[in-house]
Amino acid sequence: MKNFSIIAAIDINMGITRNGKLPWYLPEDIKYFHRITKAVDHSNHQNALIMDQSAWDSLPDHAKPLGDRINVVLSTDEELDLPDGVLQFENLEAALMALSTSEIIEEVFVMGGESLFAEAILYPNLERIYLTKIEADFDCDAFFPDQIPDLFEVISATEILEDEGIEYVFVVLERTPVEELEDDENEAVPAEDDEENPSPEITGININQIF
Repeated sequence: MKNFSIIAAIDINMGITRNGKLPWYLPEDIKYFHRITKAVDHSNHQNALIMDQSAWDSLPDHAKPLGDRINVVLSTDEELDLPDGVLQFENLEAALMALSTSEIIEEVFVMGGESLFAEAILYPNLERIYLTKIEADFDCDAFFPDQIPDLFEVISATEILEDEGIEYVFVVLERTPVEELEDDENEAVPAEDDEENPSPEITGININQIF
C-alpha cells in the first residue's frame, strides 16, 4: 500500500473549518499548499489529493477539481456527481490500494476533513505531516487530532510569518525510520534484559507542545 502525507492548516485550538469552510484567508498558505502538493520529480507524473466528501464540498466551485493533481473523493454515495477525472472510493484503504497500482503517481496527500484526518494519522503508511499552525482562534467546529503518534518528529519549521495581522508557521513532521527506533532501543536496553523491559507503548504527542 502506498505511503502518504497529511497536509493541513490548523488554528491555535486545532480547528480546521467553520461551517464547512476555511475561516481564514492566508495567500501564502494557499501558495504553500499548491507548491507542496504539485511538486513532482518527473514532468509526466502527478500527485494525488485524497479528501472526504466534506472537504470536497468545502472547495469553491471554481476550484473543483484542484488542478494538476489527481483528485480523490472518499464517499459511499453512489450518486455523487463528480467532474470527469475525479476518482471516488469508499474509504482510505481502497484509495491507497488503487493509487499504489499507478506508475504516474508520485506523492499522495490527505487533505481532510476531520474524520479522515483522525483515521489517517494512525495509519502506518503515514510518513510525513505538513502543518500550517495559525496563532489565532477562529471558533472552528471541525478539528485536527490534538495527538499524533510519538514516532513523528519535527524536521523543519519556519520562523513566525505574518499576513493581515495573523501569525503562523509552516512545520513538517516526519516518521522516524523503524531502523533508528530499533537502534535506540538496543542502545538503551541490554539484549539480555529485553524480556524484563518490554518496549513502551506508543503514546501521543500534543501538537501544541512542539511549537
